[in-house]
Amino acid sequence: MRQQDLIRKVLVVGILVLIVLLVILLACLITNGTCSNAVNNGILPMNSAAPTAVIDAENSASPEPAESSAPVTETPEIVTPEPTAVPTEPTEPPEPQGPVIPQSPYPSIPYCVTEGTMQDVHTRLEYLKQLPKSETIILLDVGHGGFDGGTVGIDTNATEADINLAISRKLAEYFASKRYYVFMTRMGDYACASDKNSDMRWRKNVMKLDIFDISVSIHQNALGTDRSVCGARVYSYKNGTEGEKLAKAVIEEITKISSTARKNVYTGNLMVVREPICPAILVECGFLSNHDEELLLQDPNYQQQLVQAIADGAENYLKSR
Repeated sequence: MRQQDLIRKVLVVGILVLIVLLVILLACLITNGTCSNAVNNGILPMNSAAPTAVIDAENSASPEPAESSAPVTETPEIVTPEPTAVPTEPTEPPEPQGPVIPQSPYPSIPYCVTEGTMQDVHTRLEYLKQLPKSETIILLDVGHGGFDGGTVGIDTNATEADINLAISRKLAEYFASKRYYVFMTRMGDYACASDKNSDMRWRKNVMKLDIFDISVSIHQNALGTDRSVCGARVYSYKNGTEGEKLAKAVIEEITKISSTARKNVYTGNLMVVREPICPAILVECGFLSNHDEELLLQDPNYQQQLVQAIADGAENYLKSR
């Protein structure tokens, strides 16, 4: 019995050893030929060489991409055609900018005021009366206004009153740029009084004030019977007067910018040249009854040329006294 038990134990041990060997052999067959570095989670495999350099990822330049061995195909250049110019309609020339007006040495009395009500006109006059005699003050009589539109253009129905005001505003600014004080009898589209007689009487009273150095009255002309008549004209009261000298100085400058202007000085018993104490002229800027001149007198660029001629002539006279 003992011998049989011993043999049984030897067989059991042998079988167990055989099983263990079979398990070991099976494990080797399963793992043989596989990659141990397929996923190593950053851990170097045992047969890898130790690293020889440390890379500073923050300060290292990005690696240049490897040249591709694929053939490079050039992209053909796309030529964009120039856009075709679209013809534009002719535009009106811009209205000329006014001259630069300096600051008056008297803050409450600027060299000119060109817009305001009739009350503003009265206030302006009272301020100008306070100026010393050494200052030059120009009376600028703006013809017609309000209910009294004056003559009317035959083709455009433009009123003399409106053109007078447009030219007078530019003229006031030009005088002011030369440091002359200017008083306008009106600064808007209104009359100086409620009716024509009162209007003329108010202008007459202003003209008799002794504060002005010269007086310039701005009007437009008309002659319905002959539409070919044109050209600016300048009037004074009588020959041989300071008014005539002023008129000659002004018409001399106007003829430089207008080939139709009448070169001689006209005289007449007209209130606007008769009543002022100072040398006075009437400038009839042109004829609204003439088609070409009617359009020209409404052109801001021509108005500016006319204004400069009148102002230059007046300044030449003032400097010659």
